Amino acid sequence: NEGWSAYEVKSSLKISKTFLLDAAFQYYVITNSGLELKDFFLVYINKDFVKTENSSLEDLFIKQSVLKEVLELQDYVKDLVEKEKEVLEYKKSPDIEPGQHCTKPYPCDFIGHCWKKIPKERHPEIKYGSEEFYEFVDEMLEEIRK
Repeated sequence: NEGWSAYEVKSSLKISKTFLLDAAFQYYVITNSGLELKDFFLVYINKDFVKTENSSLEDLFIKQSVLKEVLELQDYVKDLVEKEKEVLEYKKSPDIEPGQHCTKPYPCDFIGHCWKKIPKERHPEIKYGSEEFYEFVDEMLEEIRK
């Protein structure tokens, strides 16, 4: 009765600019489909969580409203969506040279195609996830098993 809120759970210890942009895009899609959102939350791991007899699974997560940031990004997202729609109309792939944008913020699915004429030793090193996050998860799992 109070309206809809969106929650996106991230496997991270903090909110990044990439997560905010992603949330802004999701907000754009959801609200432009006709559903009004009263809030948008990112949910991530509480790095200060300590398991105790009284702690609950909810204590392991931080729920943070990012509605203000998401609303501030709506004009930017709208412009990007319009540009991407134009790209969909191209008769061939855009002429974009391979570079850092191929791996940041995420590795592109087309690296194998775009980098095929570049020697393997010059290909980018692709890293997944955050060591800090996975170390934290390992520690928490060990605590839970005790």
